[in-house]
Amino acid sequence: MTRRVILILGCHRSGTSVVTRAMQCLGASFPSDLMPASPENPAGYFESVAVQHLNDRILRLCGTTWNQPLDPECLTGLRLGMETDHAVAWLAEQPPLLALKDPRICRLLPFWRPVFAAAEIEVSVVHVLRHPMAVAQSLRKRGIPVERGLALWLEHVVRAREDVDPTWVHVTIKYEETIFAKLDWQLKATADRFGLLLDMEELVQLIHGYMNADLMHERCFDDELLPLVVRAVREFVWKESVYSA
Repeated sequence: MTRRVILILGCHRSGTSVVTRAMQCLGASFPSDLMPASPENPAGYFESVAVQHLNDRILRLCGTTWNQPLDPECLTGLRLGMETDHAVAWLAEQPPLLALKDPRICRLLPFWRPVFAAAEIEVSVVHVLRHPMAVAQSLRKRGIPVERGLALWLEHVVRAREDVDPTWVHVTIKYEETIFAKLDWQLKATADRFGLLLDMEELVQLIHGYMNADLMHERCFDDELLPLVVRAVREFVWKESVYSA
């Protein structure tokens, strides 16, 4: 059986946890070492403790953190053989169809691409989009100024698209639509794109047992508040959908 990863990419506070949970409807499993829930995400993050620690280590070697700028060129000069071996070994212990999410991966794809290749894993990508001002407002509650939050959104969205392997199949899911109205067709289109089956019983359980508007604490759809470059990127990527990816 071919081992696969569904890689969920999106900035922090973009709804990646919700979308990762939804991948269970496509038959995907979560990492074996899940991060515990917190008051910020009471339903859970659905991401690996080991992967987060590994990514934080790589960011530290680059002289930065998850909420500070990252020069993508810094990864080129690092010797990451030990980290690569660790990641490959971790992947070998995971389910054959794994939903993998850590927003740090958006900016660390130059590290993870060869890891997936070494592990002989087929990768499919779900890009998760949320309005950048809503992301920035959510990050502000965690002590990050709005301007920095918008810059983080921009950096994650751009790097997640610039650094993916062009051979990976990908879709784009819009968080606001996932929460409010269009979860079923977004998941159906994603399943079709990835060559997977949508489990309708699991989908019903997800909708009635997990999904609700309370998951969206910040709501903003006003582009007039955005810096020009953020607005331009938002307008460009917003044209994507699970049908056009």
